[in-house]
Amino acid sequence: MLLTACVFGQVNWKPLPEIQSLFIKNFASCDGDYFIVAAGPRTTSMNAVHILKINNKDSEKESINSMHEAYDVHQVDSKHMWVCGYKGLISHSNMYGNNGSWNIQNSGTEKNLNALWFTDLDHGWAVGDGGAIIHTSDGGKTWSTQNSSSTDKLVDVQFMDNNTGWALIEPAANFNGKVLITNNGGRNWSITTFKTNLSNMSMHRLFFIDENRGWICGDFLSVYKTTNGGQSWFVQKKPDYSIGYNVKLNEIYFLDKNEGWTCGDKGHLFHTKNGGNSWQKVDIGETIHLTAIAFKGPHFGMLAAGNKVYVHYDREKFEQYRQDFNRNIHKKENIPDQQFVRPPDKHSETPSIKTSYTTAAKGNNWEVRTYDIKSIEDACRELTKENSMPVGITLDNQKMEVLILNRDPFEVSDWKLERYTSISDITPKVSGMMESGYLPLGMTLEDKNYYFLFAKTNFKTTAWQIVESDLDHQDVANDIQPYLEQNYIPLAVSILAEQWFYTLLVQFDSFPASSWSLQGYTGTGSAQMINGINSEIGNGSSPMGYLSVGNIINVLYLRMTD
Repeated sequence: MLLTACVFGQVNWKPLPEIQSLFIKNFASCDGDYFIVAAGPRTTSMNAVHILKINNKDSEKESINSMHEAYDVHQVDSKHMWVCGYKGLISHSNMYGNNGSWNIQNSGTEKNLNALWFTDLDHGWAVGDGGAIIHTSDGGKTWSTQNSSSTDKLVDVQFMDNNTGWALIEPAANFNGKVLITNNGGRNWSITTFKTNLSNMSMHRLFFIDENRGWICGDFLSVYKTTNGGQSWFVQKKPDYSIGYNVKLNEIYFLDKNEGWTCGDKGHLFHTKNGGNSWQKVDIGETIHLTAIAFKGPHFGMLAAGNKVYVHYDREKFEQYRQDFNRNIHKKENIPDQQFVRPPDKHSETPSIKTSYTTAAKGNNWEVRTYDIKSIEDACRELTKENSMPVGITLDNQKMEVLILNRDPFEVSDWKLERYTSISDITPKVSGMMESGYLPLGMTLEDKNYYFLFAKTNFKTTAWQIVESDLDHQDVANDIQPYLEQNYIPLAVSILAEQWFYTLLVQFDSFPASSWSLQGYTGTGSAQMINGINSEIGNGSSPMGYLSVGNIINVLYLRMTD
């Protein structure tokens, strides 16, 4: 199946076989896989989550367990997703495919929950009827109620990081639409109003591309936009009253600040390439109600109409796009530091951190610098003069991003960057470097290039090991625990074939380490990552590894005793 884009706005959409068991209400997706996940009422008496997968066949669809009344689904990564729904339903899956398992979580409310959003595996919010907002900071083990200052129905929620978020109020009464905004993780919510063209109409979905730009779709095929984080909104697609009151836009989705889609009743589908300044109707040859839309980049998208799914899929272009994206997740853009460019479950191209950050607790600086691979060894030697220690590396095309810390627990006399062209080279050559007194402190495994960053130190090492784990922090912890008991210390983390974490452990005769952790942060340059690293350093931990997986930055920490 090969689909191509035609003239502007006229992107080909091809129907897949109907899904017999599910009426799709919402989609979710994450970076790094082929899946788009769907939730909604089942055609039978029960509800479920569906996974729609594009692979070397045309399409597959798999049902994962049954549950009642699923209204929304949010996918954090290829393994972890949550659904919410009827009478406070919250359920979490830690797997995918037919062997997936779902665990009901206690939401603490019996109000219908209409939408949910997670910024990482710990922090999430769900919103629902009667102004209900609940929050978790431990992956849903416990949920607490937040005061929304509203009794209206909340139909959508999105967070940019653990502080900045929005919730959409469905009814727009007295010519005023309403959006809830928080800047402190939901401890306080404020209501912003904007003018509508009718005294009574409804808003249905919102979508933010960054901390400032966002869109809302609603009744009469109307679209509203903000450029200041939701403080004010203006009409961007004027309501069409001729189509009738019940014709609405049900979903809006933007791939970047320019290209976006919105879909609604009676087969209405619109496309923009200028940030919504103008919209062109796309004809799919149907007048069925369109309920959801999602993309995994410009060459793979899905559109739902009840239990029918339309797919826009250019296999060749998508494969190249996906490979380029995963190699260049840190594509350089002229974007200010701490600005998060895309929501965590959408496609993103995130900027590098180009400046350093300082913690007041102990005055330890850290930063990420970009070097040409050919000059990195000389750069590392220069860093020793600054009392800075390169501790983590990740590859971006032929540039190397290096995580630097000015706290140096070692006496370093030399640095080397070694490139190996096959996995079989790693064992003998790394062993040879360690026998010469070099300690591996960073590694990045990319296709046929395997880079290791070495420091010549005064510490004695006896052995080393690379441990393979699933893309899950708890799996990493479980896998390396036996090595920790043998005095191995985790010093670097990387990924291979977009499927597994690889943790580098080194065994020391004596090493002043008391604990370690692997933390995931959403979006390079986001406040979450910056605050997280600063907090860990302030508590005595040093960042020792640095790895991008999709839109999650994973940092490996090591706490050293004094």
